[in-house]
Amino acid sequence: MSDEFEQRIIDLEIHVAHQSDTIDTLNQVVTQQGKTIDRLMNSLNQMRELVSDLQDIADHIPADRKPPHY
Repeated sequence: MSDEFEQRIIDLEIHVAHQSDTIDTLNQVVTQQGKTIDRLMNSLNQMRELVSDLQDIADHIPADRKPPHY
């Protein structure tokens, strides 16, 4: 093998190693973001249920009822 060809192979191996490291890092980020999205979706669903419950309660309060301080 010529020195130039050998150097090109070494350069390619280095490049592939960097790409592999980048892919691993990005995979960790995507996995963490997926977990964050799951937690946020759970929180959002809980908030929706709470708002729905509060709306149900508010619907049963007469609109013309005077506040207690009157």
